[in-house]
Amino acid sequence: MAEAYSPVEAYIPAEEAAKLLSMSYKGFMTRLYRNPSAYVTKLEPREGGGKPCVLVSVSSLPPRAQQLYWKEQAKSLQRRMADEATKGKGTPWYVEADYIAFQDLHHAEFMAALEQLQAYRPLLSMTQAERAEAVKRLARETGETERTIYNRYEALCEAQAWAFRKEEETGYGYDLIYMPMALCRKPREKGLFYTLTEIQRKKIASIWFRPGFVENEPSMKLAYQIFKEESKAEGLPEAGSYATVKRFIQAMMRDPLTAQAHYLAAKGARKFEANRVMKQRRNTKALDVLELVQGDGHTCDLWVEVTDENGKKRAIRPTLVCWIDTRSRVPLPRSLPARRGLPFPSRTPPRSRRMMRIPFR
Repeated sequence: MAEAYSPVEAYIPAEEAAKLLSMSYKGFMTRLYRNPSAYVTKLEPREGGGKPCVLVSVSSLPPRAQQLYWKEQAKSLQRRMADEATKGKGTPWYVEADYIAFQDLHHAEFMAALEQLQAYRPLLSMTQAERAEAVKRLARETGETERTIYNRYEALCEAQAWAFRKEEETGYGYDLIYMPMALCRKPREKGLFYTLTEIQRKKIASIWFRPGFVENEPSMKLAYQIFKEESKAEGLPEAGSYATVKRFIQAMMRDPLTAQAHYLAAKGARKFEANRVMKQRRNTKALDVLELVQGDGHTCDLWVEVTDENGKKRAIRPTLVCWIDTRSRVPLPRSLPARRGLPFPSRTPPRSRRMMRIPFR
């Protein structure tokens, strides 16, 4: 079994052998002293002197322990290769990119990269001579240069290294995420406005939200003129063109939170609450009968003559008022007769009782 994992005889310290066997060091040494022929061992002198170190042959361990050992060795080798592949290099764009959003926006390019991955992935497990022959064959089949194929191979090696590092951190596989994205072009970032410095961007935003300016709903051209005048007065870098400032303000207003903040500054808190704040809905099923009533009035389209207490006559337009119970949705009568059996809860608020006693006018 040991020869299937490594052609070279490997020896490990007794402490490591005990861990592979899920035993304590003392328990393993006790087993070794009781049955010395169970494992192949040798002694190695320590550098600082003292008692020699006991080394155990991996091939003499049980098959399960051998599998664990060579699996750890393979991981250690992959870790060293990943460190060498990513040493001195920055983080690739696909490590911090949103995989789902990229696949939605660039679906055709991503599917083409998956097909390319099937042809390029065998290069990762080939020797140098085999890889050189495979690159020549791919160049003849695809019509691309060998340098292009080698560049993609190096990109796949880097993506595989980052996928291994990410898998060690999270425990999830990233091969089928990073490797296809490594064969795709980096998406162009929009809305960066390289011609505007950070100070200029802050200046434009402060002008666009300035009290006394935003309430009048000014145009972007006016904001650009103020930006030019203040930049010249404060000694800031030369202002960009009007088209650049306009695109920056439009990109800023596409952000939902920024648009809401601009509406609040321009219209005020009262209008903002009326038009933009989410309204709440009352749970009418939890109310008792006559706990809450609602009223509405309708002004009639006619004139009537009324006489006041002092005898003076005047013309008015009467208003028809109706009250309904919110829970049962039943209209209330003109007056509330005090007779026995009327459904009038004792805990009805006094304010509701006063409201219900208002007669029609």
